[in-house]
Amino acid sequence: MANGNFAGGNGSESNPYQIEDAHDLDAVRNDLTAYYELINDIDLDVSPYNEGEGWNPIGDYDNAFKGTLHGQGFEIKKLFIEKTEYKQRFGLFGFTNGSTIEGLKVTNVNLLNVNYAGIIVGNQENGSKIANSFSNGKINEGEVIGGLVGYNDSSTIENSFSFCEVNGSNYIGGLIGRNYGEQPEIYNSYSTGKVQGESDYGGLIGSDASANSVIYNSFWDTKTSTQPTSAGGIGLTTSKMQDPQTFIDAGWDEEKTEDGKQVWILKNGEYPKLWFDYSFGSVIFKAENEFIVPSINEEKNITYLNKEFLNKEDFDKHGIKGEEVNNVDFKTLYDKKTYEMKQDPDNSNIYSQKLDLSKMKIKNASINTEN
Repeated sequence: MANGNFAGGNGSESNPYQIEDAHDLDAVRNDLTAYYELINDIDLDVSPYNEGEGWNPIGDYDNAFKGTLHGQGFEIKKLFIEKTEYKQRFGLFGFTNGSTIEGLKVTNVNLLNVNYAGIIVGNQENGSKIANSFSNGKINEGEVIGGLVGYNDSSTIENSFSFCEVNGSNYIGGLIGRNYGEQPEIYNSYSTGKVQGESDYGGLIGSDASANSVIYNSFWDTKTSTQPTSAGGIGLTTSKMQDPQTFIDAGWDEEKTEDGKQVWILKNGEYPKLWFDYSFGSVIFKAENEFIVPSINEEKNITYLNKEFLNKEDFDKHGIKGEEVNNVDFKTLYDKKTYEMKQDPDNSNIYSQKLDLSKMKIKNASINTEN
């Protein structure tokens, strides 16, 4: 483990610092303008981050985070903060200024007695951006609280969502507590968590104090949030929120990543999921497995093509993510010593052969989101 020294990289755009564990994540505060990327899931339920008042947010008003964090679909979980006196700007990041955070999951979070708080960022401003990210957990007691961001000042959230439950006094929202500034923007995002407040609270956004806000094709669940209104966005029933056609009509199915992946997985009876999100629902992987195995006479190798449907559980069991499927030993996925395969290598006859799984590799794997 890197233990605060990073697993690699030099902090440049082309060679980001690699965050391997909780101590590496904590070390981000030592260079607030660098580029970072996660290479592991991070559990913050370890000392000293689960002791006393818990996690110390990265960045504050005087020293904001201005760098870039690529989550790469990895998860940061069990973040805990409980303040004993009035303070502001809490979350994984406390204050960001012109930063970029993308491809990140922050889950199983518990924030207590906090202000200007969001699970990913407490206060983002000056063109900061959160994209392709989501959160879940609970935030209780305080003001200017959002499930993703507490205070969104002239910054952007796109293709992101929150399942977080939020409960506070003023400016409380399922996704954002308060919009502010020249032109805060929200695109293709949603929230489902229960929202409770005393004033200026709403399903998606608690308060919008900007005259130039852009809130585009973004939604909240009116039933699960218990809120019929919001300072922005479109309120829908749970059945509509779990109907793919709702989001197809809004153009979400046309959103693509830089390398051409479809951003949103839309399935009937489920909330939209991001392409890297295997922790919710039951994404099925379809691997077109190119087996390189010994031929019958063992004089040469023959390449066979065999199609298998591999369940999500097969991958999760061994900690294998979809993007890592290529070149994984087939034996790793199936706890069997041999695998019976019938094949017609030259289209002239069909035979059966017991194959040594240790000689088999998965090639050209792809993800099929259809059952």
